[in-house]
Amino acid sequence: MNAPPDPPPRPRRAGHRFLAPNAADANAFTDALLEQLAAITEAATAGAPASFAARDAYRRRLMRDAAARCRAAGRSLVLVVDGLDEDRGGRPGSGVPSIASLLPRTPVEGLKIVVSSRPDPAVAANLPADHPLRRCPVRRLAVSRYAIGLEHLARRELDELLVGDPLHIELLGLLAASGSGLAVPELEELTGRATFEIDQPLGGPLGRTVAYRTDNTTLEPRRIATFAHETLRAEAASRFVAPRLARYREHLHVWADIYRRQGWPETTPGYLLRGYPRLLTATADAPRLAALALDRARHERVSLMTGSAAAVFAEMQAAANLVRREQPRELALLARLAVRRHEFEHRAPDLPADLPAVWAELGRFTKAESLARAITDPLGRERALREVAAVMAAKGDQERADAVTRGAAGQADPPAPAGDASALGTEAAPRPPAGRPETVAELLPQSDDRALALFALCDLVGQTTSDRQ
Repeated sequence: MNAPPDPPPRPRRAGHRFLAPNAADANAFTDALLEQLAAITEAATAGAPASFAARDAYRRRLMRDAAARCRAAGRSLVLVVDGLDEDRGGRPGSGVPSIASLLPRTPVEGLKIVVSSRPDPAVAANLPADHPLRRCPVRRLAVSRYAIGLEHLARRELDELLVGDPLHIELLGLLAASGSGLAVPELEELTGRATFEIDQPLGGPLGRTVAYRTDNTTLEPRRIATFAHETLRAEAASRFVAPRLARYREHLHVWADIYRRQGWPETTPGYLLRGYPRLLTATADAPRLAALALDRARHERVSLMTGSAAAVFAEMQAAANLVRREQPRELALLARLAVRRHEFEHRAPDLPADLPAVWAELGRFTKAESLARAITDPLGRERALREVAAVMAAKGDQERADAVTRGAAGQADPPAPAGDASALGTEAAPRPPAGRPETVAELLPQSDDRALALFALCDLVGQTTSDRQ
């Protein structure tokens, strides 16, 4: 009897799902794909550039590299973008391009793209006439009776839960207030309940409404509880009257303040380092987000937890964008954010160059490479990467060692493609060079505002210099 043929290789999947309003823009799309594509290509996000234009160009490069790697393995790379109609970019005043405009205009060999969207608003309205999204096949999906049944059961469950056990109500309130979900140990800390008291309702009465997912944005993946669908999260949030939901959010703020006063120790919950800034962005809490973006101890903790400086730069950029939008006259604060970013970009190496190789010897290749790329001194970073590559080769992973060696020579930001409006995200005049603290001041439209910001900047630089002496 002949053996059955081998099944075709399964495709690798990368994608972005709009889980909350603050995740529905080009910045969130780019950051989410950088993390996923870095995992596929075994690159590290520590080398990801800070500016949106450069990060977008880096994402395009990783997309091509990931497709080539999958193609070499006889597989396809499938990019799934779910809920494109919820994109907040590309609208007047948004300041960011639409996600649709970031999808490749020319085919990438080995890459397939699947997009889902409601019929309205039209996702291709602002795209060039030759963009493939305007002419690609469209398949209209019939409403699933199975999905309708599950949604009905979940809504009925939500109705019953919100008039039932006080612990169930508290868990739902905290999850709704958090925006992105919380791990069981975090819920224990917030509620003062034991593990079994949290696990029992999550695995039982709340089973249809709440689901677990894995957060892979940190070196150690986190298992977090969140609403099974964004619609349920939004509905749960609407069921809580505003003052009650505000109390749950205030509970999260007080919790964050406890760890801030402790200097963000090693025991800091993952939500406070990754999810909390997204909550502040979604609720337009510019003062709190700016305070996080100015906190040196927090930056070191986030870098160590994620193995990357990319999350810190993203937090700083989000704070600057929010302050410009909500408090445009806070010029001194904008200047302080620019100075802090400049300091972080030029900070001294925060770990010995030979430490990453120790992690490689222990078989933790991903952590070793991430730590090596997090070293800011170019010579130290190159030395660390070469030592990590040598250990990888000695342990038999020559392909990965070769990839690390090729990337050891430099970590410069890739230039944005010339004339690519989707990469630049704007048609305005050329921007000043990245990495300079005075960049924020130069971007202000009014000359009087620029002058005030530069005066504030000079004062801050003087204070910084005095502190170092």
